[in-house]
Amino acid sequence: MRRRLFFLIIPVSFQIIRSFQNRYCFPEIHRRADLFPWRVVAGPHPVARSKKQPYNFFMSQNSPKFNIQVSVFPALYLSVLILLRILFPERTDLQAGPGAVWDAFFSINLTLLVVLTASLTGWKIIARLAPGALSLLETMLFSTALGIAIISLVYFLLGILGFYNRTAMSVSLLLLSLWAAPRKQDFNEPVIKNFFQTLRSSWTDIQPWKKILLLCWTLLAGLVSILALAPPIDYDSLMYHLQGPRIFLEAGSIVLIPEIWQANGPLAAEIIYGFGLSYGSTSFAGLLHACFWIMLILVTFAIARRVSTPEAAWLSMAIVLGIPALPIFASWSYNDFFWAAYEMFAVLGVLVWLKEKQNSWLVLSGAMSGLAMGSKYMALGSVFLLVVAVAWNNKKKPFRYWLTAILSYGFTAALFGMPWYIKNLVLAGNPVYPFAFDGPGYDSLRQNLHIGFLHSFGAGQSLIDTLLIPVMVYVKPERFSTSFNEVPSMIFPLALFYPAWRKHKRLDGLALYALAQSLLWLMGSHQTRFLRPVFPIFAIFAAQTLLAIRSTRIKRNLIISLVSSMIVVSIILTGRYLFYYRPFKAVVGLESKDQYLTKVLLNYKATKFINNQIPTDQNIQFLWRGQSYYCLHDNCIPDSTQIDWLWMTASRPDPSVLARELKADNIHYLLHSQADLRWFLKYHDPQGLHLEAERYLLDQFAPQCGELIYSDRDYDVYRITCPSSP
Repeated sequence: MRRRLFFLIIPVSFQIIRSFQNRYCFPEIHRRADLFPWRVVAGPHPVARSKKQPYNFFMSQNSPKFNIQVSVFPALYLSVLILLRILFPERTDLQAGPGAVWDAFFSINLTLLVVLTASLTGWKIIARLAPGALSLLETMLFSTALGIAIISLVYFLLGILGFYNRTAMSVSLLLLSLWAAPRKQDFNEPVIKNFFQTLRSSWTDIQPWKKILLLCWTLLAGLVSILALAPPIDYDSLMYHLQGPRIFLEAGSIVLIPEIWQANGPLAAEIIYGFGLSYGSTSFAGLLHACFWIMLILVTFAIARRVSTPEAAWLSMAIVLGIPALPIFASWSYNDFFWAAYEMFAVLGVLVWLKEKQNSWLVLSGAMSGLAMGSKYMALGSVFLLVVAVAWNNKKKPFRYWLTAILSYGFTAALFGMPWYIKNLVLAGNPVYPFAFDGPGYDSLRQNLHIGFLHSFGAGQSLIDTLLIPVMVYVKPERFSTSFNEVPSMIFPLALFYPAWRKHKRLDGLALYALAQSLLWLMGSHQTRFLRPVFPIFAIFAAQTLLAIRSTRIKRNLIISLVSSMIVVSIILTGRYLFYYRPFKAVVGLESKDQYLTKVLLNYKATKFINNQIPTDQNIQFLWRGQSYYCLHDNCIPDSTQIDWLWMTASRPDPSVLARELKADNIHYLLHSQADLRWFLKYHDPQGLHLEAERYLLDQFAPQCGELIYSDRDYDVYRITCPSSP
């Protein structure tokens, strides 16, 4: 039956898309249908191409060999891919075999199609700005970023209207790909027409060390792809990056989730992840996040090329590529690289505006900042700094021009970023819920406990501790990290020597921006990953310092030894991580997802026990554990702030009283995460609050009102035995 349906739907969909294309995309071209409806030959009759005529990789009026209409190829391919996915859905967690290869193929192709659709959509809008102002690389980067922003806004609108489901998202993406389909005249633009020729000539002309750099990047990208295709095991992905959009899909709309406070913030990236989840693909999120890791490296090159030389641009890109652990983070379903890349796109837009003096580039920069705002609240600091930069650079202009420039940037940033804040204002009465101020489920006590946790990162809060941060971030990286020790590039300290070789005033603004961002970071939580948006700028100034060395021999030796060693370390660390978890068997189907997760995920056995043994109509409260993605039922209450037990036992109530309160909220079980608690006690419990809370659990509550029904090395499950009534 499925095969009959497949062979019936495919020709019909091809014919519908072809009819649309005949009417709206290339109406001026006569077509002669060949044997298959998707093979179309340009012109009334085939004409042999002369050997003297240059080969055009896109479309040439001289060549009849344009058999597949590139204009509707993304929409056509997307339709076929979705139909095949409906016929052959994602394998279950217990299944192994070749179905895993199809799942990986689907995830990779769906990611590429979303990125391609985004690129075509953005390209169509970028073309309306001043042509010729951007390089080919900048055009492609801005086009993709702007297209992703539009897709994110469309999916957000679907979520607000109550149509956040697989059908609505698929149809909207299909319509967007049809709208963005290039027209015949688009293929005659020099940027598109010479795309492959430019790439081929660029590869031939670049130096050997640059080719080696690109090959190392390709190797890292392959390792990252394998990690992204495996079932997710990283902490925050299972806590809210994937759990949030999954709850939205189940509800059919964007809703408030008080028990997962992070899922109530800006989710511009995660709202797109829901598209892959609607087809059962968790790998789509990791692959899309990895794409923005690539874009972050490329935008580093673009910014460095704008403010410096080509050599500095290549060296800056190499330094970012060699940051340890960054490829591992890229494979996770986070939003960090969305946020970092969009902040850098905004900076690049301002740099283009400074040269072109056209406010249209401020509009583009504002759109990039808006998506950064839609990814994390911390992007508000970057928006403020760029507003100051625009105002400062227009200080000598008439007030009308000054105000127009500010509004061009600010209004677009608000247009793309404020919908998430308005959503929180309507649903929670707080535009920045629950990051600041009170809201549903978050009183002042819980806010203070959580803020205390955020400020426990770092080496200390004294003046000496603050001054020693540039050293301590390398000496004690675990104090600045969450789930994985992240160390910045060992080359970054060279950026501090910028005042010694300062030659170009155009770099001063970039240096002030990086300094201001670092000061804002010092005022908040000292987590290394929150500095990622300025990693590219650190790399640019470190590269400039290396290139400023006068001795050619010393400069060459330093560059080769430092940069190459960091890239090798990055490759080794990524390979070691891959070897440790060994996800390849799960990716190709040699083992099931269940077998893989049982081996590598600490709480998976306890989660399976909960899924099989805990009644679905009774809730279980997690203590110090924020992940609930693999719970099959909605009776798991994660401790996303990891302070719930502190908040519940702040007044040290009598165990029987607390048990009645928990059962009144339909909480009949407790999951005690010893693994998470050990991390808290070691790094984030300066006042001993977590230790006291655990002592209350083990010494008072559990002996009186708890029955241990499951235990392993890292997790315990208690059933609350005290009666629900006095």
